[in-house]
Amino acid sequence: MLVRNSSEVSEGGRREPPSDELLDALLWQALRSEWDAERQSIEEALVLQDLELLRRRLHRLQGALMALGADDLLAELQVVQELCPSADWAVLSARCRQLLLHVEQSLR
Repeated sequence: MLVRNSSEVSEGGRREPPSDELLDALLWQALRSEWDAERQSIEEALVLQDLELLRRRLHRLQGALMALGADDLLAELQVVQELCPSADWAVLSARCRQLLLHVEQSLR
């Protein structure tokens, strides 16, 4: 789990917040380290056709992508979320797996 308390000490002894670049790098690293488990839980929800589990997992991924500012992936995720009420599992599975592939590619 990523903890947002890493900071540097300034000359005056005050703690300075980490730079945006450092924070972004830490957030991407946190997603990379958790990605296999996240992906598996989304795939499990698809196999089980468990709509509630899928919604929760997509919401969790949405939060991570929002923190990272991954707008293209967020837009794609939103399309998948909009498909959830229809529960058309063939379409939902295809779009969700496409999203997972794109997230995976962004982590390389």
